[in-house]
This record gives sequence, C-alpha cells and structure tokens, in this order.
Amino acid sequence: MDRKGLLKPSQLAPVMAAITAAECCSVTEDQCSRFTQMFDLDGNGLLQQEEFVDFARFLCTLGFLHTSYGKDAAAEVMRILSDSRGIDDLLELMAMGGITCSKSCPTCQAGLLRNLKNCILSSWH
Repeated sequence: MDRKGLLKPSQLAPVMAAITAAECCSVTEDQCSRFTQMFDLDGNGLLQQEEFVDFARFLCTLGFLHTSYGKDAAAEVMRILSDSRGIDDLLELMAMGGITCSKSCPTCQAGLLRNLKNCILSSWH
C-alpha cells in the first residue's frame, strides 16, 4: 500500500494469500487484476481503503462458504429462498382471487392473506 492508502493489483497477491490461507504463488497476477476491476468503484485501477474492505469481506465470506458450516448455512438459505418463492406464489394467487373461501365467509380470504403475511414476517425476525 502506498502513502495514499492505495493498493495496486500486483500488491494483492500476498494479501489474498494471507486472507484465504492459500500459497502466495497460487494467486496469479491475472486474478489480482480481475479482483481489482471488480472492487475498484472509482475506476482508477487501484483499491482505496474502503474498496479494500469490501474486497476483504468478500474473501472472508467466500472462505466461510467453503467450510462445512458455510456449506450447510448456504444450503439452508437456498431452502428458505425456494420455500419463500412458493409462499410468494401462494400470496399472489390469493391476492388475485385465485384461491377462494366459502361464500358464507366473504372476509376470510383477506383475513387469511393478512394472517399468513404476518406469520411469515414474524418468523423471519
């Protein structure tokens, strides 16, 4: 890092190796250049401190996702997301009137929709 707090792509290899526990020689200059392009928000070809923090968070998250605990957590998130898509479809169908209740209970559908939404929202908090 220079005195202005900027990192060149060529300076990222040892940092990436330290964060990911990889061998420094296994991190290529091309990878460093591509990561710099991804996280260089102002397009100056260098990583400023704020950009580097985002880069480091990304590497830590990626490292976590490669652990067994991270893989389990990712699988659980994907399960929740796939379930929530089914819930979204159900709520949309109910809102459009595609699911009807007994004619003797005209407010049932609106109440059911409201209760279902509240139940879902409370389970996510």
